[in-house]
Amino acid sequence: MPHNNNITIIIHTCDEYSHFWDGWYTMFNHFGFLDLGWPIHFCNEEIDLPFNDPRITQIKTGKSKKYMGVEWREWLPTFGGPKQVDEGWSDRLIASLNSTQTKYVLYMQEDQWPFKQIDGKLFNRLLNFVFVHDVNGLRLHRLLSSYDLNEFEETEYYIENKKVLKVKRNAGFLLCHQPTIWNKDFLLDVSIHGEGFRDNEYAGSERIREKYKDPKILLYNHHWFLEKSASSAGLWIPEIEWEYREVARERDVYKHFNMIKNE
Repeated sequence: MPHNNNITIIIHTCDEYSHFWDGWYTMFNHFGFLDLGWPIHFCNEEIDLPFNDPRITQIKTGKSKKYMGVEWREWLPTFGGPKQVDEGWSDRLIASLNSTQTKYVLYMQEDQWPFKQIDGKLFNRLLNFVFVHDVNGLRLHRLLSSYDLNEFEETEYYIENKKVLKVKRNAGFLLCHQPTIWNKDFLLDVSIHGEGFRDNEYAGSERIREKYKDPKILLYNHHWFLEKSASSAGLWIPEIEWEYREVARERDVYKHFNMIKNE
């Protein structure tokens, strides 16, 4: 039974990253994500979008305070160096989550882009799995070399012959900003106002441990988006920018030569 009327795709961004929005739109459109059938809320701060598409609802979350500074909490892995501090990052997240009435959200950020055609049947199976098994979070990314495999364990579940993994309760990241299907109320329950994005992941993971004996956060190891992401500290990652520019060029070629036959 499909549940695609009970999920919203949340794209969480800030206005300072607006130079990535055209890339997001091009990649999501080209690879079929805008036609998945899941409502899309593009959640930025104040400025209007550079595109107008009825498949996308813009949500303006309000401006947050950002500055370059040093965070002095020793438990942060990025402790000690100057970096962007965004004091209202979590305020914008909460506003984004409250913009929809659906039970589930697929959380993504503006620089996480698909690189191949989206398998709509698979994504609806993933959503159905979350619904049937009352999962709080289903992470949709690969376990790259930066992950400690000891923080995950096997389950009895398979989706399209691939085993679903469980994130252990003592894992470093229970709350992460990788693409994830979240139970919206669960994510709201562990979110607080006035928190930056680094605090949100690390302190948020501690809140999950404190509140939930079994957080029920799982992972489906699936390669479908450019995991290096398009930006680093607001600057383009060159190889990802190249991917975007070539996809945009491909779309221009199709249009110029009328290459796609209408069925």
